[in-house]
Amino acid sequence: MKEHAAGRFAGGPRLILILASVAFLGAFGSEAGGSVDQTPERPAAHSVELSWTASSSSNVTGYNVYRSTSPDGPFTKINSTPVLETNYTDTTVVSGMTYYYAATSIDSAGNESAYSGLATATVPNLANSPTLTVDFYGDGEGEPAVFRPSEGTWYIHSNSNSSSTGNLQQAWGQPGDVPEAADYDGDGIDDFALWRPSDGTWHIIPSSNPTSTLSTQWGASDDVPVAADYDGDGKSDIAVWRPGNGTWYILPSNGGGTITQQYGQAGDVPVPGDYDGDRKADDAVWRPSNGTWYVFLSGTSQSVSTPYGSPGDIPVEGDYDGDGRTDYAVWRPSNGTWYMLLSSTGNSTNTPYGTLGDIPVVGDFDGDGKNDYAVFRPSNGTWYFNYTSGGASSQQYGETGDIPATHLPSMILRDKHIANFDGDRQADIAFFRPSTGTWYVILSGTGQSTSQAYGASDDLVVPGDYDGDGKTDYAVWRPSNQTWYVTLSSTGKSVNQQWGASGDTPVPGDYDGDGKTDYAVFRPSNWTWYLILSSTGETVTQPYGTLDDIPVPADYDGDGVTDYAIFRPSTATWYVILSSTGASTHQQWGASGDIPVPGDYDGDTKADYTVFRPSDGTWHTIQSSCGKTITTSYGTNGDIPVPGDYDGDEKTDIAVFRPSTGTWYILQSSNGKSTQTTGGLETDVPVNLPTGQSQ
Repeated sequence: MKEHAAGRFAGGPRLILILASVAFLGAFGSEAGGSVDQTPERPAAHSVELSWTASSSSNVTGYNVYRSTSPDGPFTKINSTPVLETNYTDTTVVSGMTYYYAATSIDSAGNESAYSGLATATVPNLANSPTLTVDFYGDGEGEPAVFRPSEGTWYIHSNSNSSSTGNLQQAWGQPGDVPEAADYDGDGIDDFALWRPSDGTWHIIPSSNPTSTLSTQWGASDDVPVAADYDGDGKSDIAVWRPGNGTWYILPSNGGGTITQQYGQAGDVPVPGDYDGDRKADDAVWRPSNGTWYVFLSGTSQSVSTPYGSPGDIPVEGDYDGDGRTDYAVWRPSNGTWYMLLSSTGNSTNTPYGTLGDIPVVGDFDGDGKNDYAVFRPSNGTWYFNYTSGGASSQQYGETGDIPATHLPSMILRDKHIANFDGDRQADIAFFRPSTGTWYVILSGTGQSTSQAYGASDDLVVPGDYDGDGKTDYAVWRPSNQTWYVTLSSTGKSVNQQWGASGDTPVPGDYDGDGKTDYAVFRPSNWTWYLILSSTGETVTQPYGTLDDIPVPADYDGDGVTDYAIFRPSTATWYVILSSTGASTHQQWGASGDIPVPGDYDGDTKADYTVFRPSDGTWHTIQSSCGKTITTSYGTNGDIPVPGDYDGDEKTDIAVFRPSTGTWYILQSSNGKSTQTTGGLETDVPVNLPTGQSQ
């Protein structure tokens, strides 16, 4: 190594700086099942621990430590008084920076030796890490962490490096919020942060100053939050991707002015990451319809595309080979397998880990600089880890209905709401008036009432997200000519498709897992389903059912794909073809006269067998997460069941529409409260009807 003059120096042996390692300061405050302050103590930023061999001179009285951001200097002394030991901790480092250190010895006369050899330390930077790890402790490892929508609370479990400090709990948010933890202040620790679709506002508690909170309006209700370090300054930038026009809107933390970039289209999944290794996040999308990745490289402004994945997959981009670049990767719910295209070699590899219904969680959970295979199982609230460094572990932390507080942009687009016209991930109260062909919607985000003339008196409502922009589109199926009419929310354009025959029942759903609603009908006369897949335009025919069966399509296996399903009133039996395996299963549940109302009532991403019994106004559910049966009295004879997630807690709420009074009654799963809203006439058709129900 090169020696550097130190201003004053005396003869004597040169010191050897033998260690410069990054450490993590601070500890968490109390949290172990009791109440916690609104702003619990967060860990301090990173530090660098230095040590060296002692000088062999007998008259050495201390040491000085020098630092530079270049191996050629200039070097600045960072200790205020001579260091008496052979170690020193630098607590003034900045996340993402590389530092060069040298030490000198001082004798009793105040003479100083030449610089020692150099030691180098690079401080981790969460904001532009290619592993996309969410790290609340700042210790270089991800940890089990969930956001509980029902109460707006974060729960963070300690990991191997932070076990002595205990778990962390933070009340921050409300039902309907989207967790978007990231390092917005650049201190190497992820901040509690959320994005509120109802008003497009970001709410952040900076870990560097937890007594202050930040609120920034950036985005619209149907946007997808995509926080990342796009400007390379070591801080995560507030950013959204707009499905309606495929545009990125970025608010750089360096103050360099807002950035707008059109890249992608409706139906795509945003997957920002550092694909070229330049320590800046690249705009990128994954297209479920053709399984292709499209990346706009920040280093060269070049656009590249790579086919990798299939419809129904979930993108889980990260650095699986540790080369400092984000790799293309998907997790396949149907077989629980991870598929990675390694940027270091161009080779494709796969690892089975997880099972149907799991949620894949992206991150480096053992601190080795590589992404691990990990899943969160909603059915039992357990995290399962398969470490790339070797070994596996599991941790029960969370409960059914929780959202993993990790990098999950793709999960946000898997919206199960039937009537979400404003894109805020909460069901809106909506009804169709046949007499005028008009839709009336009370938006959950603002409470504003809107109306849209679209349809004719004999039309059947078939709401769905036909363009994949995260918003419900106005759509009707006309029995007289078997034609679908849809107004795409992304463009306002009206499209039509002839599909079906007289006597068919429309059963729209996402049968190919591409994030878009497909045209589909069930034909009672021959018990056959007919589909046009939006991903390929391919037509599919599937016999399943009998003459008097009621179609009840839904995602019963949690793979993000609509399953063929029917309810047989004569025996009160459900029959389902699971899209993940192709196997047919059945379940007796209900009684003659019951109305089938499948939905995810327990929040485990799977539809539960549920019926509404008009004779006594009771709901009967078998929870898919545990097999427990639940009976709830809510409604009276004559009510129309209209289940949906009205409170934004990712669970289906029990709800009815009472035609006699035009009133909606909703039992919120988040707090058990019953609400009522007047909206509609006796002859109106509620848009929130389960798919396949008679109108």
